[in-house]
Amino acid sequence: MPSTTGNQRNEAVESLSNDIAVSFVPSVFSDAVLVVQGKKIHVNKVNLSHQSAIFAALFAVRRDEYRLERPDFLKLALLLGTVNHRPIPTAHALMSPENGKHNCEKLLEEAEIEKMPFAISYIKMFDQMRESGQRARPKRYKCQMVFEELGTEKMKFLEKNLREYFPRRDRTPLSAFRKNKILRALRRNFGASERNNTILRVGDQQLHVNKEFMRYHSEFLATRFEAGGNEFDLTDAGLSYIALGELLSLLYPNPAFLNFMNALILLQHAKTFKMRVVCQFLEDYLRFTKEMKPYAKWMLYDWWEMHEMRGEAVNSVTTIAELNQIKIAISISNNRLADISMRLRLEVYDREELLEQEIQAQQLL
Repeated sequence: MPSTTGNQRNEAVESLSNDIAVSFVPSVFSDAVLVVQGKKIHVNKVNLSHQSAIFAALFAVRRDEYRLERPDFLKLALLLGTVNHRPIPTAHALMSPENGKHNCEKLLEEAEIEKMPFAISYIKMFDQMRESGQRARPKRYKCQMVFEELGTEKMKFLEKNLREYFPRRDRTPLSAFRKNKILRALRRNFGASERNNTILRVGDQQLHVNKEFMRYHSEFLATRFEAGGNEFDLTDAGLSYIALGELLSLLYPNPAFLNFMNALILLQHAKTFKMRVVCQFLEDYLRFTKEMKPYAKWMLYDWWEMHEMRGEAVNSVTTIAELNQIKIAISISNNRLADISMRLRLEVYDREELLEQEIQAQQLL
């Protein structure tokens, strides 16, 4: 009879196989098929060429189907799932800090073989978070969001009530020197080149990008690109030049410096631009932040629609005292914050009822 561990492993493999089938189904974006161990993965050539020198060389030979001699279909598909426009949820679950070092090491080894710098930096972020219990801080291109861009009531509430998440340097407007340093970094990363064939303008400043790569990763930009041409004014999108640069940099290796505050802001922008890979990246970053307080998880689940956070939010509350702290923190008890959703209120009261039932059951024993 198979062991429980064996059953769990088989269930995980089955779940991953199902996720792969959904993630890599043929779509308007897929223009090539990778065949590994007789199984097919539908991919986008521009995206993978951008991600990997190995695949760029492979796609230099024009075909519709490419047979790859790879020893492990699941491992390759899992790796490609980190850069696919429909991310594989199981891929991120396997890399989470709770699931040990083994998965990160294996995926990192595969990413290095395939020469995929974005995936390498992504996997290392998970690994660092697991090792240190702190937010990873990539070294290259250390940008910070300008504090004045906090325009929404939600962000003002978070800044006021969750100050422990905002180091003083993250609450201070950028100096002119620091701002100029950031602008120089953006010009380096989004300068004119043979690959970057399109200009995105914000006011009188511009970012050079690859149109097909951006079309693949952002439904918002794909819609804008339908107008034709190679220059697009995004001033009306509501992002500053720096904010747009930070957002797009998350599609590249060693992305922008992240902290709790600007990760939330960037997640808000990523949802506006409909960038699934970036949303997954930022949600994982926030979800696996170990020191996050329970009430912060409840608010992320509610305001940012981080549905994977729901289980963690609910299960993080095990006593009535903890629940009362959450009710105060999210202002349900005195109704100070009007935009707490009815869904979240019901979640809190349902959890309270369940905890009270558990207490009564224990008293009867």
